[in-house]
Amino acid sequence: MPTSGPSIPVLPCIDSAALVRSPTAEVARLLGQRRKWFAKAFDAGCDALELNRAHAGLIDALVLALIDRACPHQAMQGMTVLALGGYGRQELGLFSDIDLLFLHDGAKDEHLRQVTDGILYPLWDSQAEAGGATRTLGDCTGIIEHDVRALTAMMDARFIVGNTSLGAALSKIISQQFADRSSRRRFIGTKLEERSVRLRRFGDSIYLLQPNVKEGEGGLRDYHTLVWMARARSPDLDPNLAVATLITDPKVRRHLQESFRFLWRLRHALHLAEGKRNDRLGESYQGVVARMMGFGNEESADVAERLMSAYYRHAHFIHVQCDRVLERVRREFFPPSRVRRWVHRKRVGQDFVRTEHGTLDLAIDNLKGRPLMPLRLFVVAKRHGLDVDARALDLAASALRNWTTGSEEALCWGQEEAAIWRDIFSSPEHLDTTLTQMHECGVLEHYFPEMGPMIHRVQHDGFHSYTVGVHSIHAIGELSALLSKEGRGKFPTAARAMRLVKRPHVLAVATLFHDVGKGRKGDHVAVGARLVAGIARRLGFSQRDTADIVFLVRSHLSMGVLAFRRDVRDPGLIERFAQVLRSHEMLAMLYLLTFADLRSVGPHVWSDWKGGLLDELYQRTRSCLDEGGMTPARRQRERLRHVKAAGSMVGRDLCASEVEDFVTSLPERYVLSMSPQAIAAHAKMVKRLNDTPVSTSWRQLPKRGCTEISVVTHDAPGLFAKISGVLTANGANIIDAQLYTSVRGQAIDVFWVTDPTHRPLNDPEILERIRGEMGVAIKGEVEVDRIVEGRFKRRLLSWTRRPPLVTVDNDVSALETVVEVQADDRRGLLYSIACAFHELGLTIDRARITTLVDRVIDVFYIRDKWGEKIGSSQQLDLVRKRLLEATEGKS
Repeated sequence: MPTSGPSIPVLPCIDSAALVRSPTAEVARLLGQRRKWFAKAFDAGCDALELNRAHAGLIDALVLALIDRACPHQAMQGMTVLALGGYGRQELGLFSDIDLLFLHDGAKDEHLRQVTDGILYPLWDSQAEAGGATRTLGDCTGIIEHDVRALTAMMDARFIVGNTSLGAALSKIISQQFADRSSRRRFIGTKLEERSVRLRRFGDSIYLLQPNVKEGEGGLRDYHTLVWMARARSPDLDPNLAVATLITDPKVRRHLQESFRFLWRLRHALHLAEGKRNDRLGESYQGVVARMMGFGNEESADVAERLMSAYYRHAHFIHVQCDRVLERVRREFFPPSRVRRWVHRKRVGQDFVRTEHGTLDLAIDNLKGRPLMPLRLFVVAKRHGLDVDARALDLAASALRNWTTGSEEALCWGQEEAAIWRDIFSSPEHLDTTLTQMHECGVLEHYFPEMGPMIHRVQHDGFHSYTVGVHSIHAIGELSALLSKEGRGKFPTAARAMRLVKRPHVLAVATLFHDVGKGRKGDHVAVGARLVAGIARRLGFSQRDTADIVFLVRSHLSMGVLAFRRDVRDPGLIERFAQVLRSHEMLAMLYLLTFADLRSVGPHVWSDWKGGLLDELYQRTRSCLDEGGMTPARRQRERLRHVKAAGSMVGRDLCASEVEDFVTSLPERYVLSMSPQAIAAHAKMVKRLNDTPVSTSWRQLPKRGCTEISVVTHDAPGLFAKISGVLTANGANIIDAQLYTSVRGQAIDVFWVTDPTHRPLNDPEILERIRGEMGVAIKGEVEVDRIVEGRFKRRLLSWTRRPPLVTVDNDVSALETVVEVQADDRRGLLYSIACAFHELGLTIDRARITTLVDRVIDVFYIRDKWGEKIGSSQQLDLVRKRLLEATEGKS
């Protein structure tokens, strides 16, 4: 479908005389000119599909010129040359494959080899991606009967030169493959399976951060599959007419063509930017491609985010239309049995039908004058745990296109709309499926236009794997999963918290809209709180429910910060956090929102360790709400319980008084933080210090997804740096550390670590090597730098280097200064930071290490050489300066 726009520049000329003298040199020259011509046409804003066609015409001319050089046209009576695949469709990108079929009549012809070699070798020698198959009509018949991919390529065959009767005969053979229902059924079934395999291979989601624009979900191949299915279903029709029999709405067809055109322009930009064929839109090229396509000239990430938002919108539309077309074709050619239809097809109320496919459909086709019918459709589907039928989704989407949508400022609902939405939000169960289908047909954004900026917004932060809108729906899915038997078994703490939620609609609304402020100017938390207040009022919620939804959105980051970047064993921190929560239900809802938010960010963000920290924060805060905080009497009871339990575990190695004496020599936070098993092990290790200056032990914590390593020795400056250096050199990823010094100068340092794959470190050989190297390093027999040196090389985890950030908090802890370091991850980073603290004469009491794919957030509780907080602003400035140097690898 041509569009108005700039004319295609004049095609490069082929020098026939030069082609005769040196075909490879002339083809290479022409391909070089082709690239300049292509770039000129792209920069001028020429229509992407017109550019494809013009490019295919240029290659046609080249093929004809090469044949002229190889042999005269009249010598080709027994053969024909056809373009296949994308070249045959005249969809030829700059570095697309040039696929040719040399079809001949089977008679020995001296010119056949001249033609094939005369075309292919100059192309190959010039580094063009060309392919050619030499076949007879019989060969083609045998191949396409067993190879659907070959049949698909030949469906797009286009005559270039030669015997036209051979080309016509091939067209007849291909038509015969669709002559009866069984052959069409075979083709359709194979293509359906082929698509499933392809999507699994290239990422079964539109919303990948680095998508494949050709083969991925919603990519060019989805559009092609839609067309192939339409042609197989109606083989006697022109392809455009065949598509029109399945997509009857001309507005949808125009939108589909626009999205297809956008993807091709994007692919052209990607090929030009990379200088080669590459269909994966990597993060490193997104900004470049965005500027090439006119999304702005800024160097900021916003340019790339605008491109990706547009890509997701177009890819989403193509994918949805492809899914619906394929479902209709599948039902037509693979219908359920009459028995299944009789058994499963049931009426649901007056307006709906439960289909034999297990979906909910409308009992009517005309929605005119019934604007609430799509909403009722979804609420009934959710109530019955059913998906909405593809036919009904089409009807709902078509109806919405004919209704006007109010602006988010002026949108006004009636009581009936609000009541239906309150019903939809009444439980998280099946809600994510319902919201996903509402999103697919535009219902969600129609009723909540506040979601517009977030729906397709990508986040270039290194760990979000989905757009903001999809992430939010996935978060609802995490809540829904907790209601299943599997979810209750996998996440028992979260499942128990769900039972405390008496107002699930508050939790559901807050979870869906927790990021609604993203994509707008200002702090997204504050903006989101303002927007969700309006949404809650529109839904007709009470003042209390509205206030609680706003609180959850405003606070949705706070629990993650406390769990992963602060010490959850600090009673003061727990008490201050509990004070902002009014009830157990609010605590449970904030915990569940945090849980769902983190679980739905991406595959590399959640871990058992993080889940354990979040659970611990939740349970400690709940106990604080129950008992009014960690009172002196309660601390004493907790201390006695731990000491008594540890005493029962030491066996004959120690008596109860020795355990009590050991615990008394350490800060109170030690006994309140350590498990009885750890206390018993440490007491025995301290007793052995006279014989063994350094003692190292470990135990596996599979439920927490990590290994606990304890080092007991005599305290000395730089001890943390030595221990972290040995651990790092052996591939241990430190995720938490607690450091204690007794009044006798004995250091009990406990580290929680994982292996490089974020699983418990359980390799006996590595653990024994750590024990041996820990001893020689701490005793000073070997410099830690020598152990670390050569063990690893720097990893480049992100194409985009982000500056490190060092912040100081002197309020969160009564006894220590809290320093937070954010930096791009690299092996040895923690060791460098630890050495910097040692050089500054500072003592580390606790360390909390968080890694978000390629960005670390390391938090240290530190004291100066007099055991006090750092109060001097000059000293704090020096700490910041030295830590920034350490994160950047400066000595």
